[in-house]
Amino acid sequence: MTLVCCAACTAHFFVDYSAPPYADVLLHPSMLQYYVEQGAGVDIMLGPLSCVPRERVRTFLEIGCGFGFGVDFAQRQLGWTARGIDPSFFATEGRRLLGANLDVGYWAPREGETFDLIYGSEVIEHLTDPGALIAQATRALSAEGAIVLTTPNAEILQPAAPALTSYAILSPGFHAVLFTGQALETLFHRAGLRHVRVWKRDATLIACASRTALPEAGAPVVNHTAFAQYLEGRLLSIPQGTPLACGFAYRLFKHMMNAGDYVSAERALLTLAREVQTRFGVDVASPAAVEQTLAQPLSLDDFAVRCPFNIVGVMHFQGMLELNARARPARAYEFFEAGVRAGAAVRHALSSVGASDGESEDLSALDRALAREAAARSS
Repeated sequence: MTLVCCAACTAHFFVDYSAPPYADVLLHPSMLQYYVEQGAGVDIMLGPLSCVPRERVRTFLEIGCGFGFGVDFAQRQLGWTARGIDPSFFATEGRRLLGANLDVGYWAPREGETFDLIYGSEVIEHLTDPGALIAQATRALSAEGAIVLTTPNAEILQPAAPALTSYAILSPGFHAVLFTGQALETLFHRAGLRHVRVWKRDATLIACASRTALPEAGAPVVNHTAFAQYLEGRLLSIPQGTPLACGFAYRLFKHMMNAGDYVSAERALLTLAREVQTRFGVDVASPAAVEQTLAQPLSLDDFAVRCPFNIVGVMHFQGMLELNARARPARAYEFFEAGVRAGAAVRHALSSVGASDGESEDLSALDRALAREAAARSS
């Protein structure tokens, strides 16, 4: 495949790209479980919604909504009238499991329908004519509405960039056009949106565009309290003993740990431990039990019935709890060591279907270093 760069706008595009049939793509059955338990970066998806003041939005549309976490959060937590559109299997399942207002298919604007916020997360890079989508979205905006997009940052595509990062940005066969910040501004200006802001977050660009100026905003991150309330509320409203419940419980535990709220993290851990015990019969408070469960290399399907896919994070954050809140470094060492071994097991299972999980990789590598620190503290 040949990637070229436009000298005028600096966008990159594949000249021999042909779009895959997204509506017909069949995923490995266990990948849905992986996605809801671990793969979906829900907090990262929701952060860009803060680009627009909450009170300025009444109607919300997410294009390429996938499973529908963004639509569900906007409806339940922000009180917006929210709708999502996506042609994939994930939208079908999100509509069924979340009960979110999702249309399965491609977006066809309805006569007279306008939105205060139109959101597309990791969508435009899949289109051979992204300008057509932006023009269509602009016509569907209310007078003071805004479009918010996220997309991979083509500026990172340099020879010295990490290979895995470059590969994720390129995604050969799936990504048609890759944007720089300048290219995004050009795209919006051509659609008649004069006010454009672009943020860079790791390998991702976040852009907000509107006809009229919006109040200045900081970095697009999800509100801590709102996100915690959403996760807690969802845990009360969905069936226990399901992958979705396990995913929400883990994300709440992780969120509270990252916020340093150890009291709330302890409560979330009890819910998470119950979910894992109910479904898998595994005691996550026992690193030895987790290691025994994952002692043999497992296929993706075998892993899916033996252990949750977020097990690396479950071990890591319990280790951090032991190290920082309970001051028990010897106990923390056991969790970090289990996290390293769990990381290898997750990697093997996902690689059997050509997949990988960046967070599990990162936490497992971090656990290796933290295990040495915990061992030093306990000696």
